Amino acid sequence: MGGIIDSVEPGGIAEDIGLQPGDEIESIDGQPLRDLIDYRFGLAAEEISLLIRKAGGEMLEVEIEKDVDDGLGIEFESAVFDGLRECNNNCMFCFVNQMPAGARASTLLYDDDYRLSFLDGNFITLTNLSDDDVERILGLRLSPLYVSVHSTDPDVRVKLFRSRHSGRGLEVLWRLVEGGIEIHTQVVMVPGLNDGDVLERTVRDLADGHPGIASLGTVPVGLTSHREKQPEIEPVSPELARQTIETVHEWQQGFLNRLGTRFCYAADELYLHSGVPLRPMVEYEDFPQRENGIGICRLLEEELRLAVEEARGDLDDGPHYTAITGHSAGPFLRGVLDSCGLDGRIEVMPVANRHLGETVTVAGLLAGEDVWSVMEERGAGRYLVPSVALNRDDLFIDGLAVGELRERARRIGAEVYVVEDAPDLVRLLEASKDVH
Repeated sequence: MGGIIDSVEPGGIAEDIGLQPGDEIESIDGQPLRDLIDYRFGLAAEEISLLIRKAGGEMLEVEIEKDVDDGLGIEFESAVFDGLRECNNNCMFCFVNQMPAGARASTLLYDDDYRLSFLDGNFITLTNLSDDDVERILGLRLSPLYVSVHSTDPDVRVKLFRSRHSGRGLEVLWRLVEGGIEIHTQVVMVPGLNDGDVLERTVRDLADGHPGIASLGTVPVGLTSHREKQPEIEPVSPELARQTIETVHEWQQGFLNRLGTRFCYAADELYLHSGVPLRPMVEYEDFPQRENGIGICRLLEEELRLAVEEARGDLDDGPHYTAITGHSAGPFLRGVLDSCGLDGRIEVMPVANRHLGETVTVAGLLAGEDVWSVMEERGAGRYLVPSVALNRDDLFIDGLAVGELRERARRIGAEVYVVEDAPDLVRLLEASKDVH
């Protein structure tokens, strides 16, 4: 058991002691490494001893003297070294169960690992945690965590989770809160099951756990066109989205008066789906549900406005770009670009999601082949692809690599640019001002 090195930073400690990709760090000071958390805690000393298994099988022990805060300058292949903790539920809306054949490998993993919740902000159910896991979280103060609650009604939870473990999640949740762990929660809203009065009960129950329960986000259930063997679920309608938003606003005012925070938030997708205007920046407070995609539209708008204001010179002149996005964000993005004076240089092109089904409208789930179909039809041009549509290996959800998309684009006289954020977009526009 140990962490396999993926890359080594030039000039770092790891390079100095001869570590290479493929080498495995098995222990620090005799303590086996289960994950990146063990590695980081073990590294926090001035003198450490590493047990290393070289890629060829040779075992080495290396003594290192360093500053307490110094890292070794390495990246691991995975943040978990002893295998991913998989989900033990069978949720009726599980997105993994709705994936088509050929999807990228990471979308087919039943990730329910508390370590990735702490490290990356992944939402977990807590139903697969052992008592030892709970004690480790409490002992190491692994906080905050991100938890999918869905409902606090025991009967509703059984229907949603379709698992005998559904009660375990709430039991562990309250143990962690009592132990001082901060938790951000979410409800995936399924019409007719955990909306309405059931949602209100969930919100009230979780608010009673504040400040340990730091926030709650309500997001609409995601449904693909690949649900042949799954329970029938109705999508969230624009009217239900509007009603939920109005109710959330009422709850927010009450919690603001009682708790000093709005506490609960509605997903951006609910606003875009219903046509209700997004809330002002201030009402998202410190964006506690950013990891859940809540408030990111307002953040994008503000970041783009600031980046345009700070730009050197006029951004009107230069080549034209086509911004690829999902259907839900299309009208919003057009409005933002117009308000920032960039609509003359950037055209918004929403792409239908034929890979997962056209009910899936968010940019983060765009399929590479769907993007390519639009580019192939439109022909030569400069296309902007949002980085949220790609994983760490630069793959779209259907497994198409962005490098392959660029190569196809080159053959039709087109170019593809991956845009990380608003400042990145403005830098691209500045750099290309004099290109004609």
